[in-house]
Amino acid sequence: MWYETVLKLLMAVVLSGIIGFERENLNRPAGLRTHVLVCVGAAVVQITSVEYYGGTAGAASADVFRLGAQVISGIGFLGAGTIIKEGNSIKGLTTAASLWTVACIGLAVGAGLYKEAAFAAAFVFCVLKGLRIMERLLLRSKKSIVINLEIYNQSDKIMELLRITEKYGLSILALHVRNMKDSLAEVELMVSCEHRESLSEMLSEAAVLTGVRNVEYVD
Repeated sequence: MWYETVLKLLMAVVLSGIIGFERENLNRPAGLRTHVLVCVGAAVVQITSVEYYGGTAGAASADVFRLGAQVISGIGFLGAGTIIKEGNSIKGLTTAASLWTVACIGLAVGAGLYKEAAFAAAFVFCVLKGLRIMERLLLRSKKSIVINLEIYNQSDKIMELLRITEKYGLSILALHVRNMKDSLAEVELMVSCEHRESLSEMLSEAAVLTGVRNVEYVD
């Protein structure tokens, strides 16, 4: 019935919206709208497949998951667009994985597996949110130090900042960048160091870089 289709699509929006909001809040390449569209699209594919192969075609041997299988394999091109290689590091793998997962959740919703889809969305959100907090706590327990800066012309200056950090033997544990207005960015750099002298020298050199301001650190 039509109302069941509407219910499925609304559920796809809500479940994927929860995951997409978490990604959007972190300024990831694929945010709320992308996750919702992927999930709704996957749900539509599965609804179509169930209605056609399970109803119109009516063949006993019809595979209602035939179209859904193409979604699972085809979503890779969209996930690849969120993966960015910067130097020796790769970013966006988590977002690519979340896109693939919401597509699977959309297929579950389209197939009428509401409980399974809801539980999957809840677990994905807990993994994205909870494990990120746990990672930060574990990193902080390793005598890590968080350096906060505000940087203009961020792309060039961040690379220079990382070079200075490595120059003084500091291990980079995490890097988070939040864009602000007027080409200004907030940078949170988490490092570990064995000697306070190295940290002081690194901060002194970073503070005099052109475009860098408000250099602070927290133990």
